[in-house]
Amino acid sequence: MSNFLSCAQAAEVAHCSELTIKRAVRSGELKAYRPGRAYAIDEDELTSWVKSKPCRKAAAKKKGQS
Repeated sequence: MSNFLSCAQAAEVAHCSELTIKRAVRSGELKAYRPGRAYAIDEDELTSWVKSKPCRKAAAKKKGQS
């Protein structure tokens, strides 16, 4: 069975802001459940979402080399 995280917990795991997590959920980019007023994010879904994002440091290096 999967673990479910709050937006704050997901943000800590993903090393981003809670607002970034909420925006991803609202846009449909990150799947989440809404059992009440708060979101519940499946840990496996969060991992997949994080892996699908390009690394900012790698992108910055590419820009600097061009």
